[in-house]
Amino acid sequence: MGLPRSVALAGAGLGSLTAFNTWCRWSASPAYNHLGGKPTYYEWHDSRVFYTVEGEGAPLVLVHRPHWAAASYEWRRVFHPLAEQRRVYALDLLGFGLSDRPAAPYDAALYVRLLHDFLHTIVPSPATIVASGLSAAYTIATAAAAPERVQRLVLVSPTWGRRVCCGAALAALLRLPVVGTSALNVLASRRALRHVLEEHTYYDPTFVDDDLVEAAYAVCQRPGSTRAVAALLAGQLDEDATSTWAALRRPALVVSGAEAPAETVAPPLAQARPDVRQVVVPACGLLPHEEHPQRFARLVLEPC
Repeated sequence: MGLPRSVALAGAGLGSLTAFNTWCRWSASPAYNHLGGKPTYYEWHDSRVFYTVEGEGAPLVLVHRPHWAAASYEWRRVFHPLAEQRRVYALDLLGFGLSDRPAAPYDAALYVRLLHDFLHTIVPSPATIVASGLSAAYTIATAAAAPERVQRLVLVSPTWGRRVCCGAALAALLRLPVVGTSALNVLASRRALRHVLEEHTYYDPTFVDDDLVEAAYAVCQRPGSTRAVAALLAGQLDEDATSTWAALRRPALVVSGAEAPAETVAPPLAQARPDVRQVVVPACGLLPHEEHPQRFARLVLEPC
């Protein structure tokens, strides 16, 4: 095959991928704030971090788990019930949700700095932080660095040390121009998202409705979405907070689902801190705040 023909085929292939990416973005609903409250942007290091706030009282900060389609939408069933008694802040981590997706080095330290600065700049007094999945590690590190800003921790299905099969190869693919966007469009298609949510996230698949899938798909279509996802797959967002947790002396609650995947580190966390209460919610996957919102809200609002 001659060079001109090879170049022509490569150009045609890239053209087809570009058309595919354009169609995926065109077919997505606009990403927007599903929680209500007062939507605001926190200007942080030349980037905008989205958050929404509602309610009055002692501050409570909700931090979603990082995954392909991560966003504060994860807290949709508990945001308003919690805001009836607390001043609730729900933010989208940089690179996810409605926050900017800059060409930055995404790693665990980035999110620890973000939470640290958010607490010092936006939240007026020591807060309860409710963190899901891998964000539990960022919250533990933040509480260790700035204990005066953290009143209490609620760790929801905390997870770290997990490795995705072929994660490094997928991350390298996602970082390629055009090709990477196409790869994310395949990994985070509506069908793929529904499968992950039904089979690996929720215990009761009926919670996975069209609105949830469309909200997840919409945030994946925002420009630059491959950046944080590539870092996640490469393991760069992972942070083992085991030793920090054992030395931490802030009040805490660990909540997990009885049917959550085995990689959750909730049991060893509870064993390392006998003073910490652990609640295992039956008939529940990774998101007890989604599948059992009333019980979850009561647990968060209970006195320490």
